[in-house]
Amino acid sequence: MSFSVIYRGLHACTHVVPPPKSIWLIITVRNASQYIERCLASISIQESQSTVKVAICDDASTDGTAELIQTWIESSPFFVHFVKNSDRKYKLRNLIDLLKSAPIQNDDICCFLDGDDSLIATNALQTVISKYESTGCWITYGSYRGYQNDACCCREMTQEEKTKNDYRNMQWIFSHLFTFRYFLWKSIPESYFNFNQEVMYQYTADMIMNIPLLELAKSSRIQYISTPLYKYNDISSLNDCKVNSSSQEYVDKQVRILKPVATPIYPCYDYAIIIPYRKRQANLNITYKSIKESIKQTSKRIHVILFEHSESPEAEQFCRENTIEYIYVPLSNISNLDQFNRALSFDMSVIYGLPASGYVCHDVDMFIPVNFWELLETNLKNQCVTVLQTYANRCVNNMRQEITEQLHIGLIDYTDINDIHCIHPKSPGSWGGSLYIDRNTYYAVGGHDPDIFAGYGPEDQSIAFKCTMSGNTIGFANDPPIELYHQYHTPTATTNPHLDKMTYTFEILKVKTDEFKNYMSDKQKFMMMC
Repeated sequence: MSFSVIYRGLHACTHVVPPPKSIWLIITVRNASQYIERCLASISIQESQSTVKVAICDDASTDGTAELIQTWIESSPFFVHFVKNSDRKYKLRNLIDLLKSAPIQNDDICCFLDGDDSLIATNALQTVISKYESTGCWITYGSYRGYQNDACCCREMTQEEKTKNDYRNMQWIFSHLFTFRYFLWKSIPESYFNFNQEVMYQYTADMIMNIPLLELAKSSRIQYISTPLYKYNDISSLNDCKVNSSSQEYVDKQVRILKPVATPIYPCYDYAIIIPYRKRQANLNITYKSIKESIKQTSKRIHVILFEHSESPEAEQFCRENTIEYIYVPLSNISNLDQFNRALSFDMSVIYGLPASGYVCHDVDMFIPVNFWELLETNLKNQCVTVLQTYANRCVNNMRQEITEQLHIGLIDYTDINDIHCIHPKSPGSWGGSLYIDRNTYYAVGGHDPDIFAGYGPEDQSIAFKCTMSGNTIGFANDPPIELYHQYHTPTATTNPHLDKMTYTFEILKVKTDEFKNYMSDKQKFMMMC
């Protein structure tokens, strides 16, 4: 089955990610005393909205390079992680050691910079940060100029190259300035670097390191920067092609025949909460306020993703102001994208958002208690489940209309809402609603089903059914209880013109379990390719 049509909206989407707290320069150097000061000076003049940090390794230099680095550190305003080798280890081992030992956070950006090269202009790092912020990418590459030659091997990938994701058989274009999110590095298995030939550590370190990062990110999360940001020292005698070109060519060939890296992505956050959105700003204000307060009360790393599917973008500025990851896909005449598609909100947020260990597939109209994350984690541990409906007794506290209106205009605060403000008797929420599901399980069951369900319909029941059909027990947040409060709004599910058809389709799929399992398998493969 092809799922490409329903996801075609991605190409017309807006994806905005909050800037990282830190951007790291990862530098290795040996016997570059005539160049290292220029390299470090190019870092000192950088203007960046993120904190600039440096991890640098001197590989047993004998010409005073380490002393020049130490002098710069003493007057530098940056945090610097400095390693001075007593014995030579070569570039690849030094990169690995720096990435392991420096205190880099999972969502930080890392930039490879050779000690005999330098950055161009004062905005090189800010240009990189802006590309991450405006595209949601996980990798950038390019561009550079030489001292003698301005020719640069970097270029945009062709559409065919993007489709294949076959970086080991491509022309080499992923060069300076190469940058990546740190969690990608943590996703590479250590066994990948267990080479049985020492020559593999001595040459072509950039290719050995960059290719698995590219394979993990895939083309949809890789961005080319055409503006020259990097000054490549093509006159230096330290370049691999000048030291031993035959060994460089040999390692190049060996790297290209290695098995591609296809391990699961290392989570960037403990939990992410996904908010589908269309024209409910008053609801969003209260819901996000509760999420923001809950994040302050936990030591867990929490990420918020807002997915807007509407006629025109309305929530982008709100997300920028509140450092929320924002994905916008416009309504279109493509099947199942012609009305608000809640299932698509969850799928695309999991596939293309910064990765978390688990996701709360939430709603814009429900606010959470201040201790939500501790309650969630306790329920998951007590019940030993990877899927949990995040409200007690499968019942949501539905607020009365007049109370919701008072809440929206500030007459009462959400923290004052309790049982007396709600409609009784309580009604069960949708099976699978506000579902917590860990990342591995989400992929294993093929996620939500935006190609089948659009608008408000059986999308929650569908993923819940797939979870149980795959042998996963769905827990309920009773131990201890989690109380969620649903803000009043005009009912929307009953206005979906396709609701009857989708409900009928779901009932058929529940009976034809073999066909549904084949569909799930196809969907999982598609998600892994994205």
